Amino acid sequence: MPNLSFNGKVLELGGSGRLNFPTPTPTIPTILDRDLNEYTTVIIGTQEWTVENFKCTKFADGTSITDGDIYANWVDANGAYCNYNADPLIGDVYGYIYSGYAIRNAKGLSYFTKDTIVQTGWRLASQGDWDTLYTYLGGAGVATPKMKEAGSDHWPLANDGTNESGLSVLGGGHRDYSGAFTNLKSGTGIFTSTVAFTNYYKRVFFYQNFDASTNDNGQLTDGGYLRFVKDVV
Repeated sequence: MPNLSFNGKVLELGGSGRLNFPTPTPTIPTILDRDLNEYTTVIIGTQEWTVENFKCTKFADGTSITDGDIYANWVDANGAYCNYNADPLIGDVYGYIYSGYAIRNAKGLSYFTKDTIVQTGWRLASQGDWDTLYTYLGGAGVATPKMKEAGSDHWPLANDGTNESGLSVLGGGHRDYSGAFTNLKSGTGIFTSTVAFTNYYKRVFFYQNFDASTNDNGQLTDGGYLRFVKDVV
C-alpha cells in the first residue's frame, strides 16, 4: 500500500486498520488585523483557516465599525460588532459577533498583514468553503467533532469535540435579530459570505454533540462570529 500523507505528514495505521490523522500545528507567528490583533492559522487540506474568531473594529479600508453592544447601535445599516452579552471579558475569549449588515457592507472585512506586508487571498469563508472543509474531514457524523475545541472550557462537559483539525471552534453562542444573546457554551453561529436570498446570509451552526449545519439563514440584524480562509497554492 503506498504511503498516504496529510498536511505533509505520513499517516500511520491504527487499530482495525484505521488511518491516524496527525493534529495540524497552527503557524506562529501570526497574521494581524487592522487593530493588530493576532490570529494563528492552520492548513487543512487545500485551505488555510484562521484559528480564532475575528475581533477587529475596522472594515478592510480602515474605517470604524459601529460598536453594537447597545441594541440601538446594533441595527446600524452600515454594520456593527458586539461582545456576547455586551461583556468585553467574553469578547476577549470568544471574539466579536458581527451583524449581517457588516457582512453586506461593500468595504469588506478581510485585511491581514504579516511582517508589515499585506496578505493576499484571505476572504470571509463562504458556505462553499465550509462545505469543502466538512467533506475533507469526513462529512456527516465524522467532521464536526474534529472542528470543535476539545474539553469543557468553552463547551459543556459532554462536549464531543476532538479538534483533530486544529480549527478550534468555540461554543460562543450568537445574537438574534431582536438583540438577544443565546447558547453561550452550548452552541455557536458563524456567518458566511454566502447570500441565502435578499437580506439574508448563510450561517454555520455548531451545537453540542450535533453535526454542524449550514441550513440557517441569518438576517441583517442577526449576529454571528467570523472565520477567514485562503486557498493553499
